[in-house]
Amino acid sequence: MLKTIAKPMVFLVFSGMMVLSCDDGSGEKGNVCGNGILENGELCDLDQFGDTTCESMGFDAGELTCGADCQPVTSGCRACGNQRLDPGEACEVTLGDRSCLAAGYILGIAVCTDECTLETSGCEVPLACGNGALDPGEACDLTAEDGGVPPEVTCGSVGLLPGVVVCDEHCQLDYIGCSQPAGTCGNGLLDGGEQCEDRDLGGKTCEDRFFFGGGTLRCHPDCTFDTSACSPVREGTTGGEPCEVGLPCYPADFTLILENGLMPHVCVNPYAEFNELAVAACFPSCERHADCPLGRVCLESDGVHYCGWQSCDTPGEACTLMSGLPGFCGAYRTCVIAGVREFGQECVVYENVVTETSFPVFNFQYNPLALCARGTCVPFDDPPNSPYGTCSAPPCDATGVLAGTVPDACPPMYNCMNTSVVQIRSWAPDRPTRSPDRGECLPMTDGLVEYQAGQMACNVVTQRMTYQDLPCPEGHLCVPPIVPDYQFPGSLYGTCERTSGTPLSLGVRCSANLQCGAGAACVMSDPFSTIDLTDYPKACRRACDAAVFENNPACADLPEGTDWVCLSITRFFTQDHGLTWTDPDDPENVEVLDPSPLGFCVPDQI
Repeated sequence: MLKTIAKPMVFLVFSGMMVLSCDDGSGEKGNVCGNGILENGELCDLDQFGDTTCESMGFDAGELTCGADCQPVTSGCRACGNQRLDPGEACEVTLGDRSCLAAGYILGIAVCTDECTLETSGCEVPLACGNGALDPGEACDLTAEDGGVPPEVTCGSVGLLPGVVVCDEHCQLDYIGCSQPAGTCGNGLLDGGEQCEDRDLGGKTCEDRFFFGGGTLRCHPDCTFDTSACSPVREGTTGGEPCEVGLPCYPADFTLILENGLMPHVCVNPYAEFNELAVAACFPSCERHADCPLGRVCLESDGVHYCGWQSCDTPGEACTLMSGLPGFCGAYRTCVIAGVREFGQECVVYENVVTETSFPVFNFQYNPLALCARGTCVPFDDPPNSPYGTCSAPPCDATGVLAGTVPDACPPMYNCMNTSVVQIRSWAPDRPTRSPDRGECLPMTDGLVEYQAGQMACNVVTQRMTYQDLPCPEGHLCVPPIVPDYQFPGSLYGTCERTSGTPLSLGVRCSANLQCGAGAACVMSDPFSTIDLTDYPKACRRACDAAVFENNPACADLPEGTDWVCLSITRFFTQDHGLTWTDPDDPENVEVLDPSPLGFCVPDQI
């Protein structure tokens, strides 16, 4: 039976082949466009182009594609000079981004060549982000293989539900494609740090919330206490500033701020041991970390428990809150709660959320997709007091960066600067004050931040930029930023400034800072001989590290015949050039001053 069926089928196939091989009598066989074979005048077929190229079709360069009709498609070709930005062209005469930034540099002037490429010989300070390598401060590099995201980085690696992680334009990881796991609120069980769950109040009453007038404590749907039916009374409470330490604060004083989600407050003076002028005030009270607003922890002062800020050591570094939540060390050395949003990425401004909704946000409501990993969330300008914003540049370890012990981990186009300054007040010039060391990531060029000029940080002694240890760009000198006569740097940080003309020599009289050369500034000429601290002659003096007073290397090659010392700018103005200030009205009141490490080579006292 199989043989009987097979014979007719063989005949039919053979007959069909004979029909297909027949021509139309013209002597030419029909084209088969799409078979990958160039035949009968086809210029292309699939990926076959023969001798046909962009160049043979009148273009300068590029890649052809083949259309469905086996005709070349020239959309991938480019012709430099046609006033059209074609694929593969970096620029086109007046079109395209013709800046050094587009070419991967921070400063300078780029030129569009006749080949529509960028000539970067006039560009300086290469930009690390986008170079395909993982540089300090980068979590990824968007030009690297597979989009720059390291293979071990996933949504799950930071405790989020599966999704897509991408590398953003600042070479930071963006987890916005991930999602937050559902919390425990609403499962009928009082757990996960919740204050309450439906009718389960954990045994708490209005009195526990310091509403001593009684009433009915209830639970909000978000598992926080509802005190709207509780009654406050003045008896047994305190209020105002200063309040009476240890007493509950009168609840009604806080209803305008947190009307529907009031936290109990207690009077405490946590700063008394550090500042004798500190005043007792009302802080949220607590029994555990879960009782505190998001980011605060339960601390103790003189036996009183309150919600406060946890301290830390190094700004910019990771820290862990006592509540177990992740954090980063802020500029004021407090451990700030951290999420996964990075510089420039959208975030939630919880302060504005609380103001708008009148509901506090607690630690058990932590959402890493709403919080910045290292910076603060700056609200959008429109609408005013928006609950949404973008993460600012993070704080940085300015002392470590200058010393070279830690890399500058600021975002691209930003560098770490120490904002410490020495202030000279006209009414008390012999009592200079130095603000604490505080590292900030500041923009390196103009235009990144509104109303803020760019600053390229450098070390005034080594004359090297802190960014990638580069020299200042051509035509720039590293000089200490000085506001004449009343403000001086509180560190060895300087800025690369553009100069014009020939700088003055060391020791020459001057009137402006930029008149002096690299690593020098226009300062008090001879501090040891100066009597009037408000009106004194100035000269160009070389900067030095005031940690070494005599035989300072920076002063070693200065003219012989004079004993040169490195004197801290603080000691230029102090009584007897020491580091103490004595109150003229109370000789027993002696204040020890904090000197700036920035010094200048000056003639020693005779």
